[in-house]
Amino acid sequence: MQKQVDRSLLNIGSCGLHILHNSFREGCKTTGWDIEHTLSSLYWLFHDCPARHEDFVTATGCSTVMLKFCKHRWLENVTVTDRALKLWPYVQIYVERVLRGELPNPKTKSFETVKNSTKDCLFIPKVMIFNSIVREITPFLTLYQTDKPMLPFLSEDMLQLMKATFREFDPKTDRVDTLLYETMGTSKSFANVWHVVKMLLVLSHGQASVERGFSINKELVVENQKETSLIAQRLIVGHVRSVGGVTNVAITKELLLSVAGARQRYHSFLDDQKRASVKEMGAQKRKALGDELDELKKKRNRVKEDIGALEKSANNFADKAESTGNLTFIAKSNSLRRTAKDKRASLEEIEKQIDQKVAEMKDK
Repeated sequence: MQKQVDRSLLNIGSCGLHILHNSFREGCKTTGWDIEHTLSSLYWLFHDCPARHEDFVTATGCSTVMLKFCKHRWLENVTVTDRALKLWPYVQIYVERVLRGELPNPKTKSFETVKNSTKDCLFIPKVMIFNSIVREITPFLTLYQTDKPMLPFLSEDMLQLMKATFREFDPKTDRVDTLLYETMGTSKSFANVWHVVKMLLVLSHGQASVERGFSINKELVVENQKETSLIAQRLIVGHVRSVGGVTNVAITKELLLSVAGARQRYHSFLDDQKRASVKEMGAQKRKALGDELDELKKKRNRVKEDIGALEKSANNFADKAESTGNLTFIAKSNSLRRTAKDKRASLEEIEKQIDQKVAEMKDK
């Protein structure tokens, strides 16, 4: 019709199935897993090489051959991945024996690719993910590989395919860890893989959440703002964002009652703060009095020690004066006794101060 009348009924572009194949291929390459090279190398490693395949059979006891990976129709590689998963334990045994020198080293690019993949402990999960997505899309391909007029149903079936593939996952609102738990954490068949995923999920994801919190605080903080007010505003902002906006906040009976009693709670809060402040001031005064009392007691002990030392020295000089008849010792003894007397008067003053502080503490 395009050639005859220069018109077409509806332009739907090129073959949609090829676009689907190519889209899946680009998605696989974007992951950087390099699965296609390993699967292809598994085939070419033993293809047209009977001696090498015989070494493989001898070393592993497995005579199953690898299937060829199709590089232009990626979504038809379900059987290839199934075969690779089945053969992979035997491939690892073969590679280990080659590296130990028990079997000839092929020294080919295919062997190097396979050898590097055996070092990847996540190769099997990667192939299983590849296989799972292919199995989701394959029924769609089978359905539309027909001469029947299926175009009217294409958009709806494509929508259902996307929902089935991504499980209605919305990256803007849903969490990846929740998706992984729902698809893997609740399944016994993925128990071992889920253990690895959990360890990956707890790795540090940088300071994005902390920095985002700082930005929110900067928007909310005003001069002379109390910490309690900031916390309350953050709670409100967090709730509003969690429900998708102010218009989505549910105005419940509990919320209305809470708002009605807000003023009363505010005054109660102020009264509590005032009582707490008075209590804190009293505690500080008691602490100050306690510190002063401790210092006075230490001073009293020092004065008592000084008085005891002075009286002891005075007695010693008196004894020397009596034994020697030297009046100089009498003068020294009397001088020390006068000093001890002054110290005793000071001690009495300290005792009065201690009694006064004790009385003040009882009043507090």
